[in-house]
Amino acid sequence: MRVLLTMSDYRERLGELRKKLAEEELQQAVILSRENICYLTGFCVGSNERLTALIVNGKETSLVVPKLSQGQVRDIGVDKTVTWDDRDDPYAIAKEIIGSGGKGRIALESQTPLSLYMRFKDMFGPDPVFADQLMVALRQRKRGEEVEFIRKAVEISEKALEETTQEIKPGMTEKEVAGILEYNMRRNGSDGNAFSTTVASGKNSANPHHVTSDSRIEAGSSLVIDFGASYRNYSSDTTRTFVVGSIPEGFKDVYETVRKAQQTGIDCANPGIPAGDIDIEVRKVIENAGYGEYFTHRTGHGIGLETHEPPYINESNRSPLQPPATFTIEPGIYIQGKYGVRIEDTVLMDEKGTRAVNSFSKELRIL
Repeated sequence: MRVLLTMSDYRERLGELRKKLAEEELQQAVILSRENICYLTGFCVGSNERLTALIVNGKETSLVVPKLSQGQVRDIGVDKTVTWDDRDDPYAIAKEIIGSGGKGRIALESQTPLSLYMRFKDMFGPDPVFADQLMVALRQRKRGEEVEFIRKAVEISEKALEETTQEIKPGMTEKEVAGILEYNMRRNGSDGNAFSTTVASGKNSANPHHVTSDSRIEAGSSLVIDFGASYRNYSSDTTRTFVVGSIPEGFKDVYETVRKAQQTGIDCANPGIPAGDIDIEVRKVIENAGYGEYFTHRTGHGIGLETHEPPYINESNRSPLQPPATFTIEPGIYIQGKYGVRIEDTVLMDEKGTRAVNSFSKELRIL
């Protein structure tokens, strides 16, 4: 499997975007988000407070970047790179390029900051359209090299988790565990965290979005660890739930219900199935076990350059899942004042079906 992207790969992606623009009778697209620019060009730095803009029209593709990034844009697949420094007006530069692309409808991203939109609105005309669905159509179909990057991110994260479990003991704080895990991911080859690591112990584990704290891990408590590694800008997302010292009362039944529901989600996720049907089937398992009110979030989400991206695995999403795609299956049960359980895998759907990329055991484990 070739996993090094070349200039021709990015030119092919830009060509696919141009084709979609033509199909939708759009004159050009103005792309500002780091992830979409990264996908289309290989330039993955992001703009921060300095303008970075990718302008795609029928004639050429131009990337406007701060001069401090000039050493990082020499081998990317755009037709023209325009650099600017703090003495220049980058918005005037971008406007000139947009103006040269000809008159017609322009696509921009829905997350375009209002401050940037206001600077460009005279260029966009009265009816700009969102480029989001054009980009979703490209990015949701994961290519071979993207899958390999995600596999590697999962491999790094699981190795780090196993090493970290050897160090966990009662009395440590959640922050200590998170710090050890993040160090181990870096040591094993991660580019960084895919997102902020969650370590939730005891009653904190009943909060799906608990913010890792100074709480100390007690014997006889649950421990939910939700984390991910980034590798070549692609993410993994994994959650495992442990118990420390001994199993709390009633916990095993909750855990096994979540484990069964999670496997059900993987098993029913066949190519062409509406994303919402996976959520329905997973929810049935938890409801039939009597815990329906304690499952308070969607079953999963797409994963790639962003940790959360389409397709979203919730009941209202009736779009059929088309391979190759990568997404998570992550049901949970959260009983306030007691404990929570979540089990999450990054999964791959291809023409053969769906299977977990993860290999880390989902048997209940006592640390």
